[in-house]
Amino acid sequence: MRDNQIAQLVQQHELDGQTNPLLLQLMERHIRHLAGRYPNAYFELGQRDEAALASLSNRVFTTCDRVTKGRFPFQDRTPFRAYVEEEFGDPPIRQHTFYARLSVTRELMRSDYAHNLVRDPELRRRDTLYRELGEVLPRIAQSIPQGKRPPLWQISTGPSRVRAPEAVIEQLRRAGATSMSLEALAREALVLLGQSISRSRLSHLLAEILPAAAPAQQPAAEAPDLTETMAVRGAILRAWQGLSDLDHALVIGLARGDDADTILTANPQLKHRVAVSRAINRVGRCFVAEVVAELGGQPSPSLTPRALMDRILAVLINLLPELEASRA
Repeated sequence: MRDNQIAQLVQQHELDGQTNPLLLQLMERHIRHLAGRYPNAYFELGQRDEAALASLSNRVFTTCDRVTKGRFPFQDRTPFRAYVEEEFGDPPIRQHTFYARLSVTRELMRSDYAHNLVRDPELRRRDTLYRELGEVLPRIAQSIPQGKRPPLWQISTGPSRVRAPEAVIEQLRRAGATSMSLEALAREALVLLGQSISRSRLSHLLAEILPAAAPAQQPAAEAPDLTETMAVRGAILRAWQGLSDLDHALVIGLARGDDADTILTANPQLKHRVAVSRAINRVGRCFVAEVVAELGGQPSPSLTPRALMDRILAVLINLLPELEASRA
């Protein structure tokens, strides 16, 4: 591939209004290369198939061409416009479009993942397990750095037999390990493995042992209370209209599926992750207060702030086309 070929094609597209098919082909090549590192959950409808890859490629191009982004290096410009005005060559264009943690492509993939989490109980279970292991492993195991890659984890017990993950799964199932706490189960699995393993692979191993998620319940046969539905929507919309610009940016970030670090980069006023969690909690209470005022009763304490926001976002995205556009 000729150096700065993408940069020249972007400049031609942006300044002359001519879209060379080669630009789309080069972008799709990089997207397919990146996509090979990700599981199905990061793609539309939970499948990394030809349709999902084609859709992702089209959305990346459309975002670069038409969506104004506030964060660095775009600074209220479309990515293509920023690349031309900053005279970027191919290496920075590839990073900001495809490969960097905050690239256009990876933002869209995180958005697809967040959408799949909402609709798939089993994916939510596995995601929760992976996140909980992030707290458990430093307490029970030793980490083995791998440079830029996530560390491996092991428990040193001296010379031990190395077992395949499948054998460990079978042995733990026979031992009735489903009654163990996650910490005890993870420790036992690491000891039986006798080798180091990544958090991702360990979470998949444990997910095969722990009970599967219950299937999503079918909606009740009786007709919904349309009066209550419209009242809830109206209350949520009023709460949205009463939020500050910072709170709007936070909700839009959540709608995109941004993680705490991404939200911090876009909104440095929040300063640290704890502030992000507090802001999510506070904004969620604003929405709940409006709904409770409209319908009466008390808010349910059973939902975490993020789970509560997921439900609110499901309503907001239907009400506000601009919020749906922010997910693309």
